Amino acid sequence: MRLVSASPEVAAPRAIPLARPRSEVRAESRPGPISLFGIATTGLVLTTVLTRIPFMTHTLYAFDSANYALAVRDFYNVAFHQPHPPGYPLYVFVARVINLLVNDANRALIVEGILWSAVGVGCITVLARSMFGRTVGLLSGLLLVGTVGFWGYGEVAYPYVALAGETAALGLLAHAVLRGRRNLVLAFAVVWAISLGVRWDGAIFCLPLGLWALWAVGWRLRGLAASSAIAIVVAFAVPMIVLTGGLDVYRQAIADYLRVWSPQSAYVVGDFASGGDTQAGYNLNFLVNYLRQMLGVGLLLVLYLFGRRFAPAVLAADYRSRFLAVWTVPPLLVYVFAHLGEPGYVLSLAPQAAILIALSITDLRDETIHVIQVVHARGWHLVRWISPRVAGVTVAAALTLGILGWNVQAFARGVGPGRLPDLRAHDATTAAQVDFIEHHDVETTFVLAHDIFRQLHYYVPQYQSDLLYSEYVPDFQTTLTHTQLPAGTQDVVVLDSPLRVVPPDAAHEVVLQEQPRVSVWLVNAQGATAVEHGYQFVRLIR
Repeated sequence: MRLVSASPEVAAPRAIPLARPRSEVRAESRPGPISLFGIATTGLVLTTVLTRIPFMTHTLYAFDSANYALAVRDFYNVAFHQPHPPGYPLYVFVARVINLLVNDANRALIVEGILWSAVGVGCITVLARSMFGRTVGLLSGLLLVGTVGFWGYGEVAYPYVALAGETAALGLLAHAVLRGRRNLVLAFAVVWAISLGVRWDGAIFCLPLGLWALWAVGWRLRGLAASSAIAIVVAFAVPMIVLTGGLDVYRQAIADYLRVWSPQSAYVVGDFASGGDTQAGYNLNFLVNYLRQMLGVGLLLVLYLFGRRFAPAVLAADYRSRFLAVWTVPPLLVYVFAHLGEPGYVLSLAPQAAILIALSITDLRDETIHVIQVVHARGWHLVRWISPRVAGVTVAAALTLGILGWNVQAFARGVGPGRLPDLRAHDATTAAQVDFIEHHDVETTFVLAHDIFRQLHYYVPQYQSDLLYSEYVPDFQTTLTHTQLPAGTQDVVVLDSPLRVVPPDAAHEVVLQEQPRVSVWLVNAQGATAVEHGYQFVRLIR
């Protein structure tokens, strides 16, 4: 049974059906102490930072961004959704440290995200080299730097690039342990525990890799690793619970949160009898769309790898294919059969996608070389002037430039979450609408909002406000909420369009800017005692 603790290349047979791509052979050589590879990797990490700095957003990007920012600037309490459950204590703690220098919670959270982006690129480059050689390593890092969702979400106060950074770091450490560097299982345990406190998804998804790594070491190291992870989790969990008001309050906050989100989770069994679909099928549709939005056109090349790298015979023979499968499948299963909240979730798959796309490119390069060699051997005079290596490198370069070019233009000009136009529109909308509110009397103004409702608590907490509608309420399009207006209210400012107001002559739309278009609705509430509101609807009650 000691074979499991041996180096994977020794413990598993290396033969693969048909010819192995030459990139597999090159991967078995060990890196030198200092090399051009190290310089190139450092360059990729610096490129990650330098390409993010010019495009950092200036306002809070989303509802959850405000939750994190309020926890950074004001106080930490999960019961107040500062931040929302389960708490993300280390994510907030690191941002609070950065905030001591920048004095801007939004900027602090973005800087933390950029640091995690750099970690992800560095780790994936080293991991891919260890598995498949220098070319795949550098290509994987380059592809991750330019991945459209990884780039765009690195510009906002969101923890999803941290999810990618955690996944890459845990993958690197798990692979090192399985390659025979058993003492690194302690480092894996520490990073795993930290991940649980930053963005917990990454730790859960990499748990199968962690169990595999633990199986490959002795009982002493297993015990030390488990003890280290438990100590770190206790060290951040206890203060988190205390700051929230105690265990009972924390448990109630979790229960309330799950009560809202559980109906959005997927179940295998659906309403097939009535001709409907399962929630799992619903999630699968969103997963495909989110993968396209976040990870880009390069995913098309991954289809080429399925039979080549993940056929049963290859999985049985090649440890690296098994490693990639164990690393990639858990988040896919969770997103389809449990929960998929928003596009940023799939950045947990960005490191794996970068390696798989790089592998596809190098395998196609080697396949091109082999094809040219075959036609040369057959005496095809029309192609004798073509060098096999030049042809292979040309194909690889064309694919790489095509993918990077698509990602760059998609970030700079595309439509969708995390694209530059989307980021600039969010900044313009939030800044203009907050400025409009601040020009109104705090004693006589009431605000209704949906898209930036939570951001109001950060930017203009002195104004009374309410959520225009909640999309998590069943039949939210027709559900209405009755809200009493504070005494003396003269104006109701509604920040979401289009809007139908009853009576219609009580309101008018105010255009704050044209490009991008930003507007608000100003409702004359003089004489009104309450307001009934919902999706695209407001009615004054006098």
